[in-house]
Amino acid sequence: MHRTGFLVRLFAAGLAVATLASPSISRACTPERLPDGAHGTKLCWGDQTWFSKGKHPVVREQIFDFYPSGRGPMAPLIVYFHPDGTTNHISPGSGADIRLLQPALQAGYAFASVEFRHPVDDDEYLNAPDDPRVPHWDAARATQFIRANAKALGIDMRRVFFVGHSRGSLSIWTALQPDMADPDSPDPVARESTRVLALVEYQGQTTYRDREFAKLFIVKRDRASLEETYETDHPKWEQFGSAIDSVDATSPPISLRYRDEYPGHAITLDKLQSKYSQDHYPGQGPKLCEAYERAQAAAGCVVYMNVPTDHAFDGYLDFFAAHGGLEPAARR
Repeated sequence: MHRTGFLVRLFAAGLAVATLASPSISRACTPERLPDGAHGTKLCWGDQTWFSKGKHPVVREQIFDFYPSGRGPMAPLIVYFHPDGTTNHISPGSGADIRLLQPALQAGYAFASVEFRHPVDDDEYLNAPDDPRVPHWDAARATQFIRANAKALGIDMRRVFFVGHSRGSLSIWTALQPDMADPDSPDPVARESTRVLALVEYQGQTTYRDREFAKLFIVKRDRASLEETYETDHPKWEQFGSAIDSVDATSPPISLRYRDEYPGHAITLDKLQSKYSQDHYPGQGPKLCEAYERAQAAAGCVVYMNVPTDHAFDGYLDFFAAHGGLEPAARR
C-alpha cells in the first residue's frame, strides 16, 4: 500500500493504543469537527492516549492549543511541536510564550501548539491494532486535522509553517515526506495536505536511524556498540525514519539551529556520550543541508551553530516572511 493510503486506518481505531506501559490509561478524547471561532486549550485532534516517559511523566492525549490571529480570518498559521519536559500548553511568561507565541500573534499569525507521541521514545504504542508501526505520523495527522478545520479556526490552510524544538523534530521528518494527503479517502481529515511552506527547528534530530547516525558521525570501531545498545532499547528500530534520506527537490526551506558546534569529523562513542547527545548532535544539521544540495532542492537549508537556548528562535518570523509568510510591513 502506498504511503497515503493507510492514513484512514492509521487513526480510525479509537481506543486502540497499546497500553504495555500503563494498562490503566483512561479513555482518549474524541476528535470532532470544530465549531466556528474555536480556540483555547485541549482541542482534540486524535483519539490516542499514552503515558509519556519524559522528564515529567504524565498521561497525555492528542490535543492542541489554538491561539487565533488578531488580524481576522485567513491568517497564516504556525504549528509548534514542543520539546521534552513540557507539554503543548504554553505558560504565560515562559520562554515559548515570550520568544515564539507572542511575537507570532503580534505579527498577525495564528498559532497552534500540538501534543504528540515521540516516534522513538513512544515506540511501544501502536497507531492502531492492525498497524504495528511506531507513531511517526502524529505531526502529520495533527496538521491535517487543523487544515480540515481551517474555516472554523480562521486560518489560511495554504500558508502553514512548522516550528520544532528537540523532540519536536518529528516536524522535520513530517515536512520532508511526500505529501501524505489521500485525495480519495472517505475521511475528510486524511484528504488534507501535510506539506508546509517553511520550518524552523532548534536541536533538531534529522535521523532516527541508529545505523545512519553511526555511519555519519561515529568512528568505525565504535559503531557496532552504539547500534547494539540502541537496537536493544528500541526493538522497532527498523521502522524509524530519516529526514536526511527523505530530501528531494521539493523539500521546503528549513532553518536549523544547534546549541553546540559540529566538530566536522567522526567522533568516539565516549565523546558523544560525554559532550553531546545522539538526539541533539549538531552534525545532523549540516548533513541535512548536504542532502538538500545533493537533491538540488531549490528552497534551501541553512544551519547555525553555538546558538544558546535563549536565542533559539531569533529571527524566525523573518525566515517565514521570506518564504510565504507575512512581510515585515504587514507585521507592524
